[in-house]
Formats: sequence, C-alpha cells, structure tokens
Amino acid sequence: MVKEGGREEMKRSLVDLSIEKELISNKSKRKRPSMSEHEEQVELFKVFRANQAKYAELEFAYAIPNGGKRHLSVAKKLKAEGVKPGVSDIFIPAPRLGSHGLYVEMKAKGGKISKNQEHMAEGLTRLGYTCIVAFGWENAWREIEEYLNGPVF
Repeated sequence: MVKEGGREEMKRSLVDLSIEKELISNKSKRKRPSMSEHEEQVELFKVFRANQAKYAELEFAYAIPNGGKRHLSVAKKLKAEGVKPGVSDIFIPAPRLGSHGLYVEMKAKGGKISKNQEHMAEGLTRLGYTCIVAFGWENAWREIEEYLNGPVF
C-alpha cells in the first residue's frame, strides 16, 4: 500500500523532471556563442599551414601579441620595449599590388575596431602597406587569398 504522502512526492518529482527536461531542451536550442577573436585567429593559422605549398609566403606570416590582459609590471616592460596600441594582429610579409606587405586586424564576428587600430592602419597604409580588418577567420582568409593572388611588384 502506498501512502498519500508518497504519491504527492512522486507527483512533485515528475514535475521536477519535466522542468529539468525543459531546461535541458532549451539549452540545446540556444545558439552556440560565436568564436572568440583568439579562436578565429587559431583557425586562420591552421589554414595558413594547410596552404603553405600554394602560398610560400605564409610560412613567414606571424602573429603580433600586442593586446590582451597582462600584469601591470609586464605591461610596463612591454611599453618600454616599444609595444604600441593599435598594432594589427597578423603580418604577412608578401609584397603585392604595390604594397610592402599585409597587416590583418582580426575581429570576432560583431567586433569593432578601436580608434588606435584605425589610426595605426591609416598610418601604415600611407607608408605603403595594405591593412585589412577581418571579421572571422573565413572572411580573413578570403581577403588574404585575394591579396596573395595579386601581382607581385
């Protein structure tokens, strides 16, 4: 024989299970957040490695670790060494289209360029470099490939 309290507990646990199931279902329906700028750049360098046979210059492409959060003492040392705000994330030393090379500012999808980044890109463009802002690794790769397919000067 089942006590009345037992049935009530069973009803409550079925309600709890139903709520829990709905929460799990809603979690799976949520959109996965877009990739971070770091993740986008990691993917782009995987593409670089996969395409070095076609574009030899990609072997010499490098990341410029200019941003990010650092301990105050490290930030002071880097500033004294010449680190500047606004420097792009990647440089590809490949002269094309009358340009000395390509600077790439990576942004996660939906990201924004800072005033310092805009100022640096304008200055480098005046000095004969090509500067692009890319939103996501796919966008970056399309722009880079278009640049690399241009005539060497």
